[in-house]
Amino acid sequence: MEKNSAYVPRGYVAEGLLEGSSDLHVHASPEIVPGPVDDVTTAKIARDMGMRALLLKPFMWQTVRTAQLVESLVPGIRVFGGVVLNVNMGGLDPSIVDAAGRLGGKAVWMPTWSAANDLKRGGFSKKFKKYVPLLDQYPRQGLTVLTEDGTLRPEVREIIRLVKQYDMILCTAHLSVHESKLVAKEAQACGLRKLIFSHPLSGSVGASHQDIAEMVEMGAYIEHCAIGTFPMAQHLKMSQIVELLSVAGPEHTVLTSDVAFPYNPPGPIMMQMFLASLIELGVSKEDIGKMVKQNTDYLLGL
Repeated sequence: MEKNSAYVPRGYVAEGLLEGSSDLHVHASPEIVPGPVDDVTTAKIARDMGMRALLLKPFMWQTVRTAQLVESLVPGIRVFGGVVLNVNMGGLDPSIVDAAGRLGGKAVWMPTWSAANDLKRGGFSKKFKKYVPLLDQYPRQGLTVLTEDGTLRPEVREIIRLVKQYDMILCTAHLSVHESKLVAKEAQACGLRKLIFSHPLSGSVGASHQDIAEMVEMGAYIEHCAIGTFPMAQHLKMSQIVELLSVAGPEHTVLTSDVAFPYNPPGPIMMQMFLASLIELGVSKEDIGKMVKQNTDYLLGL
């Protein structure tokens, strides 16, 4: 298959880095937050750069059917979808997870912009109101996985069971660290091994090294996103991510793009920059492979 020379580098550290890799956190237009390119173009770029698979994460609607359509239009790359349990989708409703699983969805994300924790911290929900201004006019109560006495809600336990039943990935998204730990404990108890502790360094989560170590002990994969190092986003230093690799280890880490805004490059380009930067800081290509190939292959069931 002929590759697009505009996106496939030759003769420097990034050459071939994306070969066989997968991105488990892809935002692409058309979406309520306008990305730099649409999902079909993103898939074409990813395929031409040698990527194996993409997992489309929505802001508002499920992406299972969208992913299936994109895959049919872009031969040579796998494209998967899932659902985020925000208020507009019905929140923490097991029937939504069951439907996603029956449709062939690969991932379920806990609430993001409508998570009580995110609203309290002024995380992504604060930025999101720019794109959905009626959220200010008609404020909604934030979602939490906890009952009033601090235990997991019964429907959340059922969601975790359904994710395991359909062999999907469960992502903690913008839950608090405490909530994420309780979800991880329940996942571990029921035998769910495909759990991702979503972008723990982000402003929406704010986990410590100890929190991350505890999540790893309970079987979670730790996610680090390229967008977090972008100047307009979280302002994370690449050295912070390298430091955390010594806490979680590459075998318990996944690297994703999470790019969604008009000012950033397409996701595969951000991934290429992300991986090349980590190599420049001393991360081996073998460890990069674990984080974007072996771990993602397992999580996606490839």
